[in-house]
Amino acid sequence: MWRPRAPMMFTMTDEEASRGDRDRQRASRRSLRFLSADWFDMVMAAASPWAPAPGRTWVLEQVVEGTPDGTVRYRVESSSGACQIVWPVDPQAPQADLSVTCDWDTAVGVASGELNAGVALTQGRLKLRGNPLAIDFPDGETTFEDPVPSEVRRLTSFSVADGPAMLGEPRPRR
Repeated sequence: MWRPRAPMMFTMTDEEASRGDRDRQRASRRSLRFLSADWFDMVMAAASPWAPAPGRTWVLEQVVEGTPDGTVRYRVESSSGACQIVWPVDPQAPQADLSVTCDWDTAVGVASGELNAGVALTQGRLKLRGNPLAIDFPDGETTFEDPVPSEVRRLTSFSVADGPAMLGEPRPRR
């Protein structure tokens, strides 16, 4: 007959606690693959650098096709003078005010700063659906850059080799 064991108690030395703190700090400095689940967790936990006009409500949706994990959709939603990133997007969500669709290479280029969004738009690499005038871009700009906080941008890796997007998935074999 099975009997539960008494709960185990663990004690930790100061050295072990210090090592755990260093491991946590090291993990917080690791790179986050662009558009991965970990990346979205970090983006959604950080404060957005965008400061939209109070009283305006709008939704900007980004659709990135051909990512290592298929098509990724996320939204920047503004209401009551604050922005938030929403991921994953509910398939039944209402249509966004503006939807921007592109492929993985274009998204990586724009997000990494190697490709100007205006150039990508004129080259037909960004496809727009909706009304760009509905969106309050910061400081009156009309760019299509993500409102990613700088601390997340510094940790972002654009390499596919940085691992799978979904938590708990095995790393691809090389």
